[in-house]
Amino acid sequence: MPKEEKEKLNIDLQTTLGILAKTKEAVDNGKKDLAKNKKELIKGEEELNQSKNLLASSRGKLENEKLNLIKGEKEGLLEIKKAKEKLDKGKIDLAKGEKEYNDSKEKVDEELRKAWEKIEDGEKEIKKIEKGKWYVLNRKSHYSYVDYGGAADRIDAISKVFPVFFALVAALVCLTTMTRMVDEQRINIGTLKALGYGRWDIAFKYIFYALAATILGCIIGIGIGYTLFPTVIFNAYGIMYILPSITLRFNVSLATFISLGAIGLTTTTAFLACNNELRENPASLMRPKAPKLGKRILLENIPFIWNRFNFSYKVTIRNIFRYKRRFFMTVFGIAGCTALMLTAFGIRDSIKTVVDRQFGVLFTYDMTVGLETEGIKHLENNDKIKSYELISKESGALDSGSLKKDISIIIPKDITNIDNFIHLQRRKDEKEIDIEEKGVVITEQVSKSLNVDIEDEITLINNEDDKAKVRITGITENYTFNYVYLSPNYYDEIFQKEVKFNEAIGILSDTSKEFEDKLSRELIKKEGISSVSFNTSIKENFEDTIKSLNYVVLVMIISAGALAFVVLYNLTNVNISERIREIATIKVLGFYDNEVSVYIYRENTILTIIGALAGLVMGIFLHKFIMTTVEMENIMFGLKLELKSYIFSILLTLIFAILVNLAMYYKLKNVEMVESLKSVD
Repeated sequence: MPKEEKEKLNIDLQTTLGILAKTKEAVDNGKKDLAKNKKELIKGEEELNQSKNLLASSRGKLENEKLNLIKGEKEGLLEIKKAKEKLDKGKIDLAKGEKEYNDSKEKVDEELRKAWEKIEDGEKEIKKIEKGKWYVLNRKSHYSYVDYGGAADRIDAISKVFPVFFALVAALVCLTTMTRMVDEQRINIGTLKALGYGRWDIAFKYIFYALAATILGCIIGIGIGYTLFPTVIFNAYGIMYILPSITLRFNVSLATFISLGAIGLTTTTAFLACNNELRENPASLMRPKAPKLGKRILLENIPFIWNRFNFSYKVTIRNIFRYKRRFFMTVFGIAGCTALMLTAFGIRDSIKTVVDRQFGVLFTYDMTVGLETEGIKHLENNDKIKSYELISKESGALDSGSLKKDISIIIPKDITNIDNFIHLQRRKDEKEIDIEEKGVVITEQVSKSLNVDIEDEITLINNEDDKAKVRITGITENYTFNYVYLSPNYYDEIFQKEVKFNEAIGILSDTSKEFEDKLSRELIKKEGISSVSFNTSIKENFEDTIKSLNYVVLVMIISAGALAFVVLYNLTNVNISERIREIATIKVLGFYDNEVSVYIYRENTILTIIGALAGLVMGIFLHKFIMTTVEMENIMFGLKLELKSYIFSILLTLIFAILVNLAMYYKLKNVEMVESLKSVD
């Protein structure tokens, strides 16, 4: 075979092989496509089956919905039928309502016409009313503020009296103590003076002693005075008022002033005590001081009295009047103690008087009811109210020309029956006062403030600022607020105005809190009753005041007791020191310890009793001064002191004296009898 054909055959073979390879590849791809199409066919069949199932399910639902639609159509037709029936019934009701509306409209129009007529009449009445006045009320118009201010004024008045007593007694105690110290060191002073020391150098020792003690006392006293006393008093008044927590402030100027005053007082008394001794020459000072010469006393010149005393009492009386400085110091110190205690009890009595007298003797009614005309009927048939009286009450003023005083005008409907509810009487003799037809009765504090008396003429101003001249026919005892009482006829005459009774005062069958609360709730719901108040609440406020004052009284008693104790202890100590040889001598003569104690204590007891009696007199005037000083505009305090206040003041003073005697008993017991053998020269 030729080479060319062979190569051609090879080429054809290669071509054929290539075609076969491509054909095989195409067959393989076809197989793959066939397998893929088969899968898609199977998937399509599955989807077709699902569609057939869905179609069957949808066909079932469609049948159900068709049934429901038929059922709903039947129900809708039934509802339409019912709605049509309601609509027909509504048309009937509407026609009936229109008829009722037309009938009622005529009545409403008539009532509206009458209402407009009333409104027009009311507008005419309003136009007749005068323009209102503005009243600006400050803090002093608030009762609690004024009451707390009054309490502060009472404490302030007490604070002005206390320092005077304590300062004077401190001066006397310092004078006695320093005098005794100088007498005991008389020989040392003479020796120092003989050695060439000057008067000032010697005196400085005792002045410095007094100065150091005073500075220490001032530090302790200021610490207590700025902490303990203010806290006790502030918390005491916290019983009555809602107060913030106390804030203690240190007043530098006041503390400095008091300290300088105390230092000046004690150093001056110390200088005076040693100045008399320093005037003597050294030789005289180095010898013991000669005892005082015995003198006859006044009672010795009255044998009828003097001879009735036994020996012990004669010695006691002679010793009392022999040591005049000790006599006056003891009497004055005890008198100050008793006066302060009586004043403390008296302040409590004065405030208690307001309760007992005002709401027990003068105001005997239990309740006050603010009412209008139609409210009276609710009081008439109420079995809880035993009796009542109608009154007219309005604010006003009294003008004397130079002074003006705000008051409340009280006009009872029946002036002959008012005494069963408000008792008008004179304070001094408790004589009854009647409301006359041609005059007014005013309260006592008003008469004092305006300086007017019975039969004087004064200008009365009512709440509409109408003025009229009236004659005073009586001045009644009164402690809270200020009133003017007059008859309805007299009011009509002077003001040309008819009285409108806007309040009722009544006496209850029971005054317990539960009863009053129940009655208050019952009445306040009634038409024509605007307010209900009871006197028991006012009494409770004053009783709270008295409770708070108990702490102040306790502080004053403790302070006064400390004053008495210091005075008696100091003077008794000096008395025993000065009479040590006398006491030792009477022991040698056979006096027992109890007899020696009685011998000394008898003098203290007599001086204490004299001082206590003098203190009662001082306390009366001191109490009167304080209570008249702190009187408020609408409250007058009583000035009478109860008998038990006098008794308690004396008993407490004697108790403090007994405590001093007990404290000094062992010093007397330990006095050695050998003292009587010591030489005086």
